[in-house]
Amino acid sequence: MSHVAHRRRSSRREPLFDGTHGRVRKLGDGALDFTKWFLRSKYRLMASFLGELEQAPEARDEAALRVRYCKALTHAERVLTARGVVTFLLALGAATATVSAVSDVLTVGGGVLRAVAAWSASLTLLFILLRLAFDRYLSLVDVSATFLAMQIASARPARP
Repeated sequence: MSHVAHRRRSSRREPLFDGTHGRVRKLGDGALDFTKWFLRSKYRLMASFLGELEQAPEARDEAALRVRYCKALTHAERVLTARGVVTFLLALGAATATVSAVSDVLTVGGGVLRAVAAWSASLTLLFILLRLAFDRYLSLVDVSATFLAMQIASARPARP
């Protein structure tokens, strides 16, 4: 086996179904697990719901699923609003940097304008990073809400 082939084989990701598919995972379990959850691809997140989807429909607590679903949607609305604010600030930062750069070129001695342009560009970079993080986060919340809705739709009421 060549060195390149060995490197490719050793750098492969573990399979999506790495033994966790039998474990029931609930959205929001463990605050310390957030970073791991956030860094996970949406396909790994989908795979982690397999344990819940494989539960018998009678074993699902429909009321608890509805609460989790409503919390996910409410949270997604808040994050979507925050993302809109960040997008507005991003556009404002880009416009401010452009205006101050153009004004600096058209006028002589624009020390203040250079400072405004530098701060604006720095904040714009921060807002780009925030926007990307919000997009990723909303994608994961969307997947979670979709899988919760699937479970609610397939849940049968428990028999007394």
